[in-house]
Amino acid sequence: QLSIRHLSIGADGSIGFGMQYEGPQADTVPLAGTWAVDGSVALLPLPGATPADTRNYVGDVAVDATGRYLAASFPRGGKVGVWDLVAARCLGLVPAFDACGLAAEPGTSHLWISDGAGEIGPLDPSRSLDRTTVRPLAGLAFDNHFARI
Repeated sequence: QLSIRHLSIGADGSIGFGMQYEGPQADTVPLAGTWAVDGSVALLPLPGATPADTRNYVGDVAVDATGRYLAASFPRGGKVGVWDLVAARCLGLVPAFDACGLAAEPGTSHLWISDGAGEIGPLDPSRSLDRTTVRPLAGLAFDNHFARI
């Protein structure tokens, strides 16, 4: 009942992925994972998350440029989950209204988040899960994906 919907390639060639769950809404299942270059697959649990936090739907995933952090957006729940892949643990959930788009900033551990409220900004999981945002243009809103160019 899980289907892979989004992929992000890490610096070492591993692949981060995000999924959608089509089972009962009250179920809590891992919605993100990694596929290592050796072929092993690891699902990434999100301890403490409720079905309301994720709505069993990942909108986008991004692996930071260092390959250490993976983020998965849960736009229906207004959250972004962040994992430390080296320590193999979840760092937590970042509140972000209708956040979907994620992108890695080259050469850093920064992960950029865009949201339906028109805010965009970096998150540096190596320091904290505090999100910095700006609203670039009045009336601007972001859809599902974006790329930093």
